[in-house]
Amino acid sequence: MILKFEGEIRFGPNYYTVHLDGVLLEDVIAGDEARWLSNDLVAIQEWMTTAEHFGPNTCLLLLDVTKRALYRTSVLHKGFVGGFKLNANKVHYQRIRFGWSGRKEVEEVVLDLDDVQDWKPMA
Repeated sequence: MILKFEGEIRFGPNYYTVHLDGVLLEDVIAGDEARWLSNDLVAIQEWMTTAEHFGPNTCLLLLDVTKRALYRTSVLHKGFVGGFKLNANKVHYQRIRFGWSGRKEVEEVVLDLDDVQDWKPMA
């Protein structure tokens, strides 16, 4: 997997296109956080838009490179996902928001891969 610099959110982080085995994954915009969780599973902070006045709107994108399949969690509006880890076939990650006062709100999430049924084929 290769992340190629695509641009920068105005006054914000960089974003990237995702290439797997030399092939661009269409309609995938990656944020700063992407991590191999195992030999065949990649976790990516996916951006749903790069328009700064609409975001950040992100989700966890999982890529199973062996099965050539992907899975997206629900979108976190006005926040970031990150801190990806794999433990006993469960993906642990954080949903991070910043309140109006600037206070950081962190929600710990555990996704059991055995419960994920709606993997989609990679385009």
